[in-house]
Amino acid sequence: MKYSIIVPAYNTEKYIDKCLKSIFSNTYKNFEVIIVNDGSIDKTEDIINKYIKKYDNIIYIKQKNMGLSLARNNGVKKATGDYLLFIDSDDYVKEDFISKMYNYSKENNLDLCVCDYVNVDEEGNKLKEFNLSDFCITNYEENNKILCEINLAPWNKLYKKDMLVKNKIEFSETLKYEDLSFVALSIKNSKKIGKINEQLNYYTI
Repeated sequence: MKYSIIVPAYNTEKYIDKCLKSIFSNTYKNFEVIIVNDGSIDKTEDIINKYIKKYDNIIYIKQKNMGLSLARNNGVKKATGDYLLFIDSDDYVKEDFISKMYNYSKENNLDLCVCDYVNVDEEGNKLKEFNLSDFCITNYEENNKILCEINLAPWNKLYKKDMLVKNKIEFSETLKYEDLSFVALSIKNSKKIGKINEQLNYYTI
């Protein structure tokens, strides 16, 4: 099973090295990383180029600054994986992030998989931990209910690409808080959603 990891980047020279290092340190190796440089004017591209020279599973997109939504959407268009992951360039993940999401999704035939996460400061110190009990649901009313129980950010979730394409789900390029509509529509259109009670993602405040 192949995974596409989409990393939008804009002026994140302080963080992107840690982000990419965490991705390539994952134990599951059948993935591609699609890095979308959204017009960075700092040293972000220099750091990206170091990884391009080292790894052959990187797809690099360089565009003028057009915003996070368009950067993510352009990444999705280039994705060849069966499942999609979004990791922001100032965040990072555990070394078993992909394998845990993969195993749980495969065992339960999920359209959408969610994991717990930790808010950290710029030095990596924990600020707040987020935990919810495991669940695996297939009922539409339950899907609506969990809209109120999980965060609506895209970065601690695994999406079946076919589900997104079939339902024409993409990030809005006109709305503020575009994450909310993308995740809400993904929940609405998923036949089966699962949740892992493990903190696999680190969100930098």
